Amino acid sequence: MRLSSCAARDAAIELGGCTSKDRLLDDIAAFFDPQIMSRARAIPPFAGIAAAHALPRYRSMFQVVDIPGYSAYSVEFSSTYSQNLTLMIEQSVNASAAYCIHGIGYGYLDGALSAAGFLDAASGLGVWLAGDFMGAYPAYRVQSINDGPVAQATTAIHLAHLYTMIADGLLVGGISSGEMRELLAKAVAFGECFINRASQLNFTVDGTKVGLCNLKPANGGTMVSSEGSILVHASGKRFIAVWQNYSGLDWNAIGHVVRDTLNLYEGW
Repeated sequence: MRLSSCAARDAAIELGGCTSKDRLLDDIAAFFDPQIMSRARAIPPFAGIAAAHALPRYRSMFQVVDIPGYSAYSVEFSSTYSQNLTLMIEQSVNASAAYCIHGIGYGYLDGALSAAGFLDAASGLGVWLAGDFMGAYPAYRVQSINDGPVAQATTAIHLAHLYTMIADGLLVGGISSGEMRELLAKAVAFGECFINRASQLNFTVDGTKVGLCNLKPANGGTMVSSEGSILVHASGKRFIAVWQNYSGLDWNAIGHVVRDTLNLYEGW
């Protein structure tokens, strides 16, 4: 969820005329932090979570910028945060993912997912991210079907809904959703995409994010892969494909299931 592009940027514009450039981020924090902590405390796995792990690190995330022609300010991602955001999506760099997660904070991240309907806070069902991939922050876990308590999880339906909102420019506004699509497209260009490695496809991939990890030893230790992608069918229609926990590396199998499903859909 893009704190800077919508919520923080709007707050910056509202506050920017009645504060100083040096104090703007502090004022934004004072406005958002109580709301974030309130939302975080309503999520059962976050019981007792420390503010240091729940709240954004505003000064690592943002830089304050002038608004030309106005005596006010706005905010943009800092260059370091932007670089790590790109590396996280484009190349799946774990250290960059950790930097971005530390910047946004578990409380804002999962609180925003809950508020937007992508996560049922009571059950933990939906898109859940409360581990930083590097172990610098403690992990907060929800129950999964195939790997016990986990710090990163989703259902295919919830993630497909999220991708659909991004693809339609409705998640956090058209500009920010467009920025998200650009990041997902960079992953395809970099080659960090699984589904397009299959042969004889009837679609191209416009944007993607992949996952690759091992299940816990107690659950077999099997390497599993997952992916969420924005597809463009040969007909020009767009589709979202989300699959997860595939234990093979035969991308033809996955690609052909999606290809044949789209063919059946187009034939109805």
